Amino acid sequence: EPDHRSVQLEAGAGSHSDLNLGQQVASNEGFLLRWWASETGAISRVKMLPAPESPEAGRQVVEQALLAAMSTTVVFPDQAVGLGGQWEVTTRTPGESSLIRTTTYTVTDITGDDDNQLQLSAEVEQRPVERSLRIDNEVAGDLDGQTLTVDGTSTTSDGELTIDLREPLPTAGHVNVTTRLLYAGGASASRVVQDVTSAVAYNPGDSG
Repeated sequence: EPDHRSVQLEAGAGSHSDLNLGQQVASNEGFLLRWWASETGAISRVKMLPAPESPEAGRQVVEQALLAAMSTTVVFPDQAVGLGGQWEVTTRTPGESSLIRTTTYTVTDITGDDDNQLQLSAEVEQRPVERSLRIDNEVAGDLDGQTLTVDGTSTTSDGELTIDLREPLPTAGHVNVTTRLLYAGGASASRVVQDVTSAVAYNPGDSG
């Protein structure tokens, strides 16, 4: 499909719970993320423009935040759906913990003069792209240098979105996702738990 729309996000002067890192995050004000998408919302191209001479650590935090927002973009099916209709979208989440994300959308309400206002629920399941994890960190003690394999995954999610079909982004709502990965193996038959969490919220006016 040809590109139908482009969306640009610009980071403000963000903050962080780590005060030192927070200063670097704030210095990345102006970081731009732009993507191009088809009429259904499927993203085809992405471009990132960090703030000039911005600190590296803060840049990584802001980049991940912007990519998290991009990962919650709604992709509509080719066929029309009505009230109660469902469809699935499978994507790969960007970031250090790369996961395959399957989102099930359900139309819970349709309003507006031209039926252009939608309420969607979003249920998310995630699984890791890689089935193994190599530990390369001295602070890991006996686990340093060991390779563990995925022994189980579970995802909890909470997603509600308000969509205006004339706007490129949801006009309100949120998508919160936590995936717990259980790794096992290594010389000592160790077990390691990793929680990967993302939370994106849209407030009225964000999509203008």
